[in-house]
Amino acid sequence: MKLLGLDWGSKRIGIAISTNSTGIALPLRTLSRTSWTNDVSTIKNIIETHNVSMIIIGLPLLLSGKLGQQALDIKNAVTNLQTEIEIPINLFDERLTTQQSYKILKETQTKNSKIDEKIDEVSACLILQSYIDSNHHEV
Repeated sequence: MKLLGLDWGSKRIGIAISTNSTGIALPLRTLSRTSWTNDVSTIKNIIETHNVSMIIIGLPLLLSGKLGQQALDIKNAVTNLQTEIEIPINLFDERLTTQQSYKILKETQTKNSKIDEKIDEVSACLILQSYIDSNHHEV
C-alpha cells in the first residue's frame, strides 16, 4: 500500500510518498499553490501515477495539543478535499516538523536559496515517516 504525505500550507504543499516494500517515506516535490482546482488536479494525478491508497496530511496542532487557526483551516481543506478524492485521508500531528526540516536541510549543507524550495517536501516526508513509524500503517 502506497501512502501520500502532504504538508498543506497556504502558499505551498509539500508532497512525499512511501515505498511499497520498505515503508520508507521519500520527498516527492513541492507544489506551489495556484487555485483549489489546480491543486486538487495535481494531487489526483499523483495519486493515479503512483497508485496511492491513502493520504496522510499533517495537522499543525499548537504545542498544547489544541487546534489553532492553521489546524482549523487544514481540517476545513481536508473536508473539501475528501469530497473530490475517493481514497481515505488521515490527519496526523505534525508539531515542529518545519523546525526539524530546517535543521535537516542545514545539516546537509543545503544552500540557503534552496531551503525554501525543499522545506515543505522534507516536512511532508517527516510527517509521513512518523505516521508509518507510529504503527498506524503496516507495509
